[in-house]
Amino acid sequence: MFPAARAAFEQLLTDLFDHQCVCHAEAEEFIAARGREVHRLMLQEWFAQHAQREERLRRSPDPTRWCGAPPRRATSGCCPRGSAPWRWSGSPTARRGASNLHPADAELDVPVGRHSHELKKLAAIEAARGSFESAATAIERATGTHMGKRQVEQLVQRAAADVDDFYAHVRSTHASGSGSGSGSGSGSEEMLLVLSADGKGIVMRPEALREETR
Repeated sequence: MFPAARAAFEQLLTDLFDHQCVCHAEAEEFIAARGREVHRLMLQEWFAQHAQREERLRRSPDPTRWCGAPPRRATSGCCPRGSAPWRWSGSPTARRGASNLHPADAELDVPVGRHSHELKKLAAIEAARGSFESAATAIERATGTHMGKRQVEQLVQRAAADVDDFYAHVRSTHASGSGSGSGSGSGSEEMLLVLSADGKGIVMRPEALREETR
């Protein structure tokens, strides 16, 4: 199981033993850099395993079983902890008069595009701490993946696409758990209050400003 990843890991151990690391920091940097390739190979072979399973699912006699599967797939992407890309391949379920279905894509929640969910999450976390430029620098430092400012900005936008649905879900969950009669009914609970304590202010979208502050 996972022969390429095992071989890469064994080679990493051998090279680490032979490598003349003069201090802990150098050894840690060496392991982190080489470990990214081991991580990528593990993910690649994991995908290959599921691609074989998808081939079996493709022959399913029930065409409605995968009616919710996405019609297209991401064929490659960037690992959240490595600069080398992975490749996801498999066999779609094709029927005349209908779009191709990829059941494993739905089962594995494969991202659409070249960047993984974890990389999008990392971009959103780092962008919230500062500028998009600093986020790109932090991503490259942590993963070895070089990204431009525009790429980071696009990833953050995609990661925040369902933020309204998220807060709506939180409000509905809170309302159902608090019971009837606990709220004031003024509608203030539906407003998100954001505070800044660092003196830098809060960047607001123009349409979100109140009339007196526009």
